[in-house]
Amino acid sequence: MPPASGATDSGQVLATHVLSSVTADLDGDGANEVVAVVADPEEPAFLRVEAWSVGGGTWASLGATVVRHWDAAARELRTAHLGAETAGLLVLRNAGRTRVLVVIGRPYDDGATPGACCLGLASVRLVGERLSLEPMRDDLGSAESVMVVDLEADGRDELVITMPIPEGDGPWRNAFTLLRQVSDGYAAEPIDLGDGIAYLNFAADTDGLPGDELLFMSEDNGELIRAAASDAGMRIDRAAMTDIFEPRSGGWIAGAADGRLIFVTERGIVTARWPVDGLTGVTETPSAGPFPSVWIVGSGADARLIEVVGLDAAMGHELGMRVYTLDLELELALDAPPEVDQLWQAMQEVQSGVVEMPDIYPQLGPIPGGLPDGRPAFLGLARVVAINADGSSEVHEAAQMAGGQVMGLAGPGRSWLVRGTGWFPGDATAWLGGIGFDAGQIAASTVAVVPVDSVLAPAEGDPDVTLDGATVLNTAEGPRVFAATGGFRATVAAEPGTAVLTTIGDRANVEEIASGQTTIDIDLAGRRDASARDTAGILLIGPLGIARSVTWDVTILREPPALSAASSFELFEGHATLSGEVAVGTSITVDGQPVEPAADGRFEVEIPASPWPRDVLVVARDPIGQEVARNIEVVGIVDLRALPWLPIVIAATIGAGIVLFLRTPIPRSDERLVPEGDGRLEEIDG
Repeated sequence: MPPASGATDSGQVLATHVLSSVTADLDGDGANEVVAVVADPEEPAFLRVEAWSVGGGTWASLGATVVRHWDAAARELRTAHLGAETAGLLVLRNAGRTRVLVVIGRPYDDGATPGACCLGLASVRLVGERLSLEPMRDDLGSAESVMVVDLEADGRDELVITMPIPEGDGPWRNAFTLLRQVSDGYAAEPIDLGDGIAYLNFAADTDGLPGDELLFMSEDNGELIRAAASDAGMRIDRAAMTDIFEPRSGGWIAGAADGRLIFVTERGIVTARWPVDGLTGVTETPSAGPFPSVWIVGSGADARLIEVVGLDAAMGHELGMRVYTLDLELELALDAPPEVDQLWQAMQEVQSGVVEMPDIYPQLGPIPGGLPDGRPAFLGLARVVAINADGSSEVHEAAQMAGGQVMGLAGPGRSWLVRGTGWFPGDATAWLGGIGFDAGQIAASTVAVVPVDSVLAPAEGDPDVTLDGATVLNTAEGPRVFAATGGFRATVAAEPGTAVLTTIGDRANVEEIASGQTTIDIDLAGRRDASARDTAGILLIGPLGIARSVTWDVTILREPPALSAASSFELFEGHATLSGEVAVGTSITVDGQPVEPAADGRFEVEIPASPWPRDVLVVARDPIGQEVARNIEVVGIVDLRALPWLPIVIAATIGAGIVLFLRTPIPRSDERLVPEGDGRLEEIDG
């Protein structure tokens, strides 16, 4: 038997090794139960169907029964885990009652056309408190898929079987069969589309008359084909696709709402009306890129189209969401939160060869059946977009989710969200061909239940991560992590089964927590003799699919810190100014006193100074303890050595001469000394 259900703080993992799961009201009490097809991990030749219901806040098994058992030879490799037998689940309505149908087949792939032979049907019933499986039809031939439709809008669903069949030496051709519910089982009716190869795309009301129509596209994309129920039998309508998209480029039908067909094309989103008298009213809108990712939420005139952009990094768009009305008017444009964008980028970097891990694809898609209050809603990119009764749209934050798909809501008051595996969320199509599961993927496939409140009102808080060998500093740019050569270690504590996605720059790795915690080595690439800076992060995807993340700005310090410093002074001041710059996170001491650098690493400090130069010791210490010391010469008032002595000497000489000249008396012209007599020498008598 599969392992026992695992309870967590906010939900339960009901089973692993899950091939398909749905929600349905088995006992008629108005609350959905959960039903899944499970491959037995201990008995590889068994497929079982199991159901669960909730009571007192705890989900418990209603029992399991064998879907298919076969004799597996000891050396046979293709067991249930590897797809030798497969089964899908469908939910059918019949006169107000709900039935869960198990579709069983044996997958094959001839290299050109995948499918499954020996198609069988069985019904899951709850008899008292015991789950039972009642075979209904066996060996219905080959099938690639089985789809649930309601062609007459009478509440009695039909099944459409797509069967690939060979045609001589040419390519295989799809044949389509309609199975109608009758009192003793099903009545088969072929759907004749004429010659040529066609592919079933969608089922919806497109002609304005009650009931679904089946929409096909021809192999060359040149023709749209519609099959609709009428009093005279199946009515087949045809329309050229040239007005919708270029056949050589192709496209597909995303769905329909309020009588409008929604196409995804190379040009973007295209809508058209197709009443009985012909295809009309073609409208298109440019999208972020060709073949956009589009979902339809709700029904009628208030339905919305939701386009998620940025899934293709090559297109150069940021991850986000656009909400359109059916008239293709842009109503909302929302950017994805950073942690969601990080998850998406990391998912693209993870090696595709890792198969032992759960799906890490971010949650994107409508919630089947809508929110607990009945409003149609889309869940994705940590947002929930709901359509109100008055036709307006409303956006709220939601938990970031990844892996698996939302299968619907269950339990009293539809208060539990069910997440499981399957090709598509919901219960309308079972795909049997080309499953491609291997043992690792089957083991990692789960079905889980999460309280709706945990998704729509997520709890805040970072993952439980402890760093060893790293220093965390709060900077103006946010928290930064510093470590020495060799990096640091991060120990992550979480529930067993949690996927741990580690991103370092553009590299990513994924592993699973097996026993409550795991330790991860984090180091940056680059030269061993040069420091490096990059982004690193850890994303946790719990067993219930709720993701949390933490991101760091990491610097690996492989060399001593860089330090620039110089001194300056103002004339006749008693101090000098010492200024410089260091890397963010580096501490500084000047003359043994700590100095606080600015947010950008610049620093400036005034220190006492005299006319005689002296050395001031400046020490820079990085966050991991590496130091650099420099002696900076400081002088104040005036630095005699720095004066321009030659001009000073010349100026002083000139100045002294001027002073001496000015201080020497100069006789006036009218006061000259005139000797007495005639100026001649005379003899003096003795």
